[in-house]
Amino acid sequence: MSPFDKEQGGSLGEAPTRFETMRRALLDKVVAYTQSGVLDPSFQGEFQHFFEEIQFNLVRHGQDFYAVFTQEMKKEVDFHLSWPLAAVAEGGLWRLLINPISFLFCSEREVAALLRHEIFHLMLDHPARAKALSGRLSPLAISLAMDVAVNQHLTHLPAFCPRLAFVNRSLDLDLKLNEPLESYAQEIEAALAEKPEAKSLFVFPRGIELEGAHAPWQQYGSDGAERQKDALHRLRNRAEQKGLPQEMQELVRPGGGQIPWQKALHEALYTQSAGLRKTVARRNRRQPDRLDLKGELRDHAPKVVVALDVSASITKEHLQRSLAEIFPLARALGREMRLIQCDDVIRSDRKVKSLQKLPPLEERRGATAFSPVFERLALEGEDHCLLIYFTDGAGEQDLTVVPRHHTLWVITGESLSLRRPYGRVIVLGTGAKGDNHTYGLQAMRELLHEWAR
Repeated sequence: MSPFDKEQGGSLGEAPTRFETMRRALLDKVVAYTQSGVLDPSFQGEFQHFFEEIQFNLVRHGQDFYAVFTQEMKKEVDFHLSWPLAAVAEGGLWRLLINPISFLFCSEREVAALLRHEIFHLMLDHPARAKALSGRLSPLAISLAMDVAVNQHLTHLPAFCPRLAFVNRSLDLDLKLNEPLESYAQEIEAALAEKPEAKSLFVFPRGIELEGAHAPWQQYGSDGAERQKDALHRLRNRAEQKGLPQEMQELVRPGGGQIPWQKALHEALYTQSAGLRKTVARRNRRQPDRLDLKGELRDHAPKVVVALDVSASITKEHLQRSLAEIFPLARALGREMRLIQCDDVIRSDRKVKSLQKLPPLEERRGATAFSPVFERLALEGEDHCLLIYFTDGAGEQDLTVVPRHHTLWVITGESLSLRRPYGRVIVLGTGAKGDNHTYGLQAMRELLHEWAR
């Protein structure tokens, strides 16, 4: 049960709480501003005190994590936001933008839920994931997908926050719980294309509209991406010293924020470009009147290359664990997959389609070097492949080449020795409670259905 389950003061027969008194006074000044265009000079300072009261109440109700997370974020009033709150990265700093027009109409527990909502986005790396999808999917589809992914884990949100049931009902969808935002975004995009009139359902009073709700994130990563990540990491570390909230524990692990590698694979396959593909969903550009000719769409089904570390440091148990992950993937793809076995040199490089056709594992001899695999792919000009590298993580510290393809490291040990991995690192076995292989298979089936169009 949320600490905000009990109704706040201010109901009939009760004295208003300090929060409610401050909220009403500020709301009066906002209403006057909307009528006259002149903002009371005392408003900015009083609003800062109001937000301090919100943080104090979070601590009072046992929500220390969220209070500490937002404590060092600079709070700024922005009357042009299309959403009550927006966390924005600028260089090595994070700011919290607040639109008082919509924010001050929320109750205390709704305000707390909105803050939790925004922090969930950051903890799940939604700004970067949204940027990867932008340009390919509409802003409304991406915004709805991110909010659906977050809001199913929160309570007491304001009525304008889109929930799974509302999106399903509005767009005639059957979205399931606990799917990644990339999957939600694809289905929502297709539904919006079939029902463009449904866009009006996601516009609300007081200037709230979901299409531009996450527009402030468009600059994420463009100004000091590493400094932004470091600043976010510092905020998380300080907040996690107060303990990770129960509602977040099954989604984000303390210290790493890691997710099951099958989910990372799903995201990589959705966001990795792989040239163009033929499709009947679009007419041929050169001969649009020829309905028998296929058009072209950007392809997001890259070649999959699996590199398997067979060095002496890899135990038989680790090898079996890696292979148990690889071949369900091969079956779901329904096509040949390239398997490279490597220690300090490449021992074998073959295409495999099933577990029955697995080549014999090479004799485990030398130390571990990751560079030979990257050197071969660079020599072949493989810019659009997805490399999944299974290793215990112990090896060289620097690659000899800078890869141009997407890389997903799946680590069976404790960490990766590379100082710069040029890709995402997932530690096998650190996923959420109850995770299993069926998630990855289901995700791949959805992708294959899309690729076959």
